[in-house]
Amino acid sequence: MSRFPAIGLALLLGAALPTAAARDVTIVVAERSAAYQEAAAAVSQQLAGRASVSVVQADAYAPAAGKEPSAIVALGTFALRAVLSGEPRAPVIASLIPRSAFEFELRQAPAPSSGRRVAAVFLDQPIARQLNLVRVVLPKRTRIGLLVSAATEDTARTLESAARERGLVVVREAIAGPDGVSPALSRLLGESDLVLALPDASIFNAGTIHNILLSALRARQPLIGFSEAYVRAGALAAVYSKPEQVGRQAGEMAASVLGGAALPASQYPRAFSVSVNPTVARALDIALEEGDAVAARLRQMEREP
Repeated sequence: MSRFPAIGLALLLGAALPTAAARDVTIVVAERSAAYQEAAAAVSQQLAGRASVSVVQADAYAPAAGKEPSAIVALGTFALRAVLSGEPRAPVIASLIPRSAFEFELRQAPAPSSGRRVAAVFLDQPIARQLNLVRVVLPKRTRIGLLVSAATEDTARTLESAARERGLVVVREAIAGPDGVSPALSRLLGESDLVLALPDASIFNAGTIHNILLSALRARQPLIGFSEAYVRAGALAAVYSKPEQVGRQAGEMAASVLGGAALPASQYPRAFSVSVNPTVARALDIALEEGDAVAARLRQMEREP
């Protein structure tokens, strides 16, 4: 296995100190990028002094020939796919992966010969948090438009039910393939007050996002994104978790397992940030607080009973 070279050396050296229990954790990353480096460094930091940590890329990952690691942390979809293909017996913690992609990879993985233990810290946000963001930044808009594929159908149904409890209406357009995005969006913009983007790479990707954002702005409808990059590209706002935030939570889960606890259930990220686009807000005549103020309001809403 090739080592992932760009993680902060001090963190990895600290995490690699021998422990009395001689535990070891393998972090598998989908690719060489800053996001994966940040997440892997956060995992390593949580495990410092608890286990020996090695970091490998998904394309170089191979199951250990002898003793398996005490736990495996898979960062990204390709990393989880590589790990599951080896039918691991060690507990697996996935992160930097949307819930829909995580569930798809579990369905596609080889049937395990023994009980598979896999959990995730999802990249996407809990539905209640997304709807709270809509309520805070667009309190007078009640019709939420969704572009939905087969991968996000379950999420859309859950969101629809949660929105109804808040007095909001969800308008959905199903998309069967890439050619269906533009006509579905045109229909959606005629029926909704805003578009809420779900983390679905078959719909929202580098080839479609420019046209989606431009069409929404021309229709004077704000788009709520799911990443800081989408806000920079022209979304009004987004609530998201940074790689370091989800990496830290995945590291906490791994540390818990090393301490003898059962593998926790899959969970949404606890820590989050909010970005807003003042230029888009001015263009659409929307009064908008700064991102930190919006994030503080969302945290307060989650603390309320």
